[in-house]
Amino acid sequence: MLRRERMDAAVESWRGLLPAAALLAACLIAVVIMHLRLPKAGEQLAVVFPPGTSLAQAAGILGAADARLVRSGGLDNIVVAEFTRDMSLAELVRGGMWLALDPQVAGGCLAPIVSAGHSPMIRKRDAAL
Repeated sequence: MLRRERMDAAVESWRGLLPAAALLAACLIAVVIMHLRLPKAGEQLAVVFPPGTSLAQAAGILGAADARLVRSGGLDNIVVAEFTRDMSLAELVRGGMWLALDPQVAGGCLAPIVSAGHSPMIRKRDAAL
């Protein structure tokens, strides 16, 4: 009986978190929707590919879409690319791209992780010594 009461209490405590979790999910979805963009000629965008896409595969997909890889993101399947022509949503999806976002907004989340030993500031300091 005591075990059953503990399980009921645990379930109730998780139910209390559901409204907060729903609000968080809604906010994240709203932010993504607000910053979705279709590529325009000469514009740089953060592009998200399916999980498991390597940086080389992403570069190949971008090349086929007449786009240039500018830099990688925090994961191999997230890159910043510059497009040479306007693209429709159908072309993005057909090309294997999931999302195209404003890189200024998404840049903080998508930036590659740099360890302190490889930081440009550390290298500059070490070169001066």
